[in-house]
Amino acid sequence: MASDKKQFDHLLEGFLRQSLTGEELTEFFELLRLSENEARLAETLDNDLQNMQLAGLGKQEQLAEAHSALIEKINGSRLKWLAAASVILVAGLTAGMLFFSPAGKKQPLQAASSLVVHDIAAPDASRAILTLSNGQQMFVDSAGSGELAKQGQTSVIKMMDGHIVYKGAGAGSGMQYNTLSVPRGSRIARLSLEDGTRVWVNAGSSLKYPVAFTGKERSVEITGEAYFEVSRSADQPFMVHINTTSPGGGSMVQVLGTHFNINAYGDEEDVKVTLLEGSVRVHKQAATSLLQPGEQAQVSNRIKVVNDADAEETVAWRNGRFSYNNAGLEKIMRQISRWYGVEVVYDEKIADEYTINVPDTIPLSQLLKFIELSGGVHFMLDGKRVIVKK
Repeated sequence: MASDKKQFDHLLEGFLRQSLTGEELTEFFELLRLSENEARLAETLDNDLQNMQLAGLGKQEQLAEAHSALIEKINGSRLKWLAAASVILVAGLTAGMLFFSPAGKKQPLQAASSLVVHDIAAPDASRAILTLSNGQQMFVDSAGSGELAKQGQTSVIKMMDGHIVYKGAGAGSGMQYNTLSVPRGSRIARLSLEDGTRVWVNAGSSLKYPVAFTGKERSVEITGEAYFEVSRSADQPFMVHINTTSPGGGSMVQVLGTHFNINAYGDEEDVKVTLLEGSVRVHKQAATSLLQPGEQAQVSNRIKVVNDADAEETVAWRNGRFSYNNAGLEKIMRQISRWYGVEVVYDEKIADEYTINVPDTIPLSQLLKFIELSGGVHFMLDGKRVIVKK
């Protein structure tokens, strides 16, 4: 059977989108077995799979037959993107994921070897705790929608989608403070402050804020990670204070109106302030730096500014994804630890860097298997502990 380039491309695209008819599937599998298609398969994987998120392969008969055909083709070839091909083979496990091998590695395709005593599902709800000015605590997820509390003249409202909104006049509220805490193993919480500023609070984080902004400035305090879309007010600058328990503790971000992300977890090497839109000024003791969009301030005992920060990677958590580009395994595992609420233990240090882009809704065992397929690391999931080994 002569192989037609356009037809092969068409059928491969249809297979990835799960839109082929029965006859087209048969033709596709036959084309995969032709030696003359080896170069086209490598080229297509190289060009397409790097930029494409799989729509999911729900039909097990498609997955099994594709697995057989691709294994036969890959085992006898020297394809550049072996890990990209492995995405097809495991795509039946979950929808919408994309990953590649560690930088510079070419690993043979092999089955993952995780030992899973029991699985841990991704968090399915925000388990945020709202602490009111009188010390009363409310579990946001279990509370019904509508008004949760009255703080002076300000109402605290839970929307149907779980979004917490502060509404009302500042007069009469005084300087009452609330704290929104999001524990490990929780989905993120969304909050709209009284001035219209919107905040996304990540797992293992908390935000302390006044129920109404009545002074000359709007000040909040963060531990962990949060993404801000600040409502503009030239007469009342917005200030974010970094909790002193973080590596860059004692620092402050001064804002007029902007979109930015602050990562200030205590187990990270430094505080990272990444600016997406507008401008912010970062303060650390006597040092100060003015950031432009696309820049990141890395704050420890000093301020270091990175000009080409990966904004997509930085805010992936807010968009429901684990996304890293040539990142160290320990950095990736810290986020996994906070998201799934697990402890990570290392038998040996893993120096490899990984590129990964997967949804944060998949079970932990599947996420670990995808990382394993990239090579150089194995995991054992035992209760709430993840053991990492070479």
